[in-house]
Amino acid sequence: MGGRAATAGEALVFGGGQHLGQPGVGGRRGPQDAVDGPDPLTCLALLVAACVLGYGRGGTGFWLSAGAVVLVVAVIVLTVTRLDALNRLADSWDPDLLPADWARARAEWWNLHLVRTAMAVAGFLLLLLAPALHE
Repeated sequence: MGGRAATAGEALVFGGGQHLGQPGVGGRRGPQDAVDGPDPLTCLALLVAACVLGYGRGGTGFWLSAGAVVLVVAVIVLTVTRLDALNRLADSWDPDLLPADWARARAEWWNLHLVRTAMAVAGFLLLLLAPALHE
């Protein structure tokens, strides 16, 4: 929280003391918090490559890999279209003067994160099962 105490509004915005506008505290990160990691598009390209390579072998392994690709694409689309918009909305709020419908936005943010997490875990499990169930 940058060396200052959180206001009551900041503690309430998205629960658990997280405010999406605070870099490094469960929310959006700024350049100062950049973490080197794989690019999502690179990961998607690798998933598609694995799926294409598995196509020649056919069977269950290919379809599980294809399902994982679909889930990863859905995660990216959900993040870009819905979650980023909610994060930008929350970043525009003054924590001491929250809008009347902030609880609705928080509930939507939370539910979308649950859906995104479930899709990501399901995709990961499909990738784990693909080689095991290869015919």
